[in-house]
Amino acid sequence: MKTVPLVSKVDDIHAICSLLKDFLRNLKEPLLTFRLNKAFMEAAEITDEDNSISAMYQAVGELPQANRDTLVFLMIHLQRVAQSPYTKMNVANLAEVFGSTIVAHAVPNPDPVTMLQDIKCQLKVIKRLLSLPLVYWSQFMMVEQENIDPKHLFNTTDIRY
Repeated sequence: MKTVPLVSKVDDIHAICSLLKDFLRNLKEPLLTFRLNKAFMEAAEITDEDNSISAMYQAVGELPQANRDTLVFLMIHLQRVAQSPYTKMNVANLAEVFGSTIVAHAVPNPDPVTMLQDIKCQLKVIKRLLSLPLVYWSQFMMVEQENIDPKHLFNTTDIRY
């Protein structure tokens, strides 16, 4: 019988981060999906910020609900991590840590050249996603027609990276 580990009882934040990255890496397809990978990458490459954000909203809206819901929780949490005075993880650092596992590639087994080419854009995708306002991500967090206050979802006050 499989059980869910109680990560709240784990003191080693690096172990939790590794667990999350392993989870994301072992998904059948990336969180942003093979089909939408190009849309996210292209949205991140748009130089006009408003158009880039609009394209990112469009791509997020096309995600399957489970993927989108997982992304919402991750983005809200990672935004709080980036803002925490106790962490040394700004948006750029978080993009480096999670870019390849959240964004991944457009195909299951990319060749090494594709992997290298995608890295820079993966970072841009995560940075853009983390730049989207909390109010945007919060709109997806509804339970029985009631808004959830995202600040109560994750306690990052004691997180120290």
